[in-house]
Amino acid sequence: MYGGTASFLSKDESSHTAVIKGTGKEKRGTGTAQANVTLVLTAEDESRTRVDVTTDLTITGKAAQFGRGVMQDVASRLVDQFASNLETVIAARSGGADSSTADSSSEVPADGISSGGDSAAVSTVSAQDSRPDPAYKANVPQALLSPDEVDTRIGTLRFWDGMPDDATVEAVYDNLDFMRAVTVYLESNNITSVYAMCEGLAAAGAS
Repeated sequence: MYGGTASFLSKDESSHTAVIKGTGKEKRGTGTAQANVTLVLTAEDESRTRVDVTTDLTITGKAAQFGRGVMQDVASRLVDQFASNLETVIAARSGGADSSTADSSSEVPADGISSGGDSAAVSTVSAQDSRPDPAYKANVPQALLSPDEVDTRIGTLRFWDGMPDDATVEAVYDNLDFMRAVTVYLESNNITSVYAMCEGLAAAGAS
């Protein structure tokens, strides 16, 4: 989970374009995220507007280990959730405008979003990710991709879209602890050997 801020870098009413910059930091970690989001609104008809969303995302920390597929799925869900919330806000405002207008005969479309005042409200917000497929997606050698399973000395490591499962993470950390313990033991031998040598010389009468 991230906490952060977002602000408009630019808003162009003539081209119906806005650029938003967002930055955030993991609440329980050291990971960071920064994104520049470009929104382009296009009127498809009198009661419908399409919003094209292009995101340039830079992320660090554990979340950076997720594959592109996971990131794309999360981004799509967030955009869908935002569109749904925006529809709710527009519906509420349109309803308030209709109730304060003497002429209350405005027709409510089937999707439940009505137009209020002198201007028609957006009835449906359809958001789509217009980012092109990255070049690295094409013809990637199989040897460079993360396999689903890897047999190792510490057991079988399992991955999903490049992300290890909980058992794999625990096994790797246990092995890392073991390796560090062995390193400490081997490096301490040098110290104890020098100390023993000094004690032997002192016992032999050397000063």
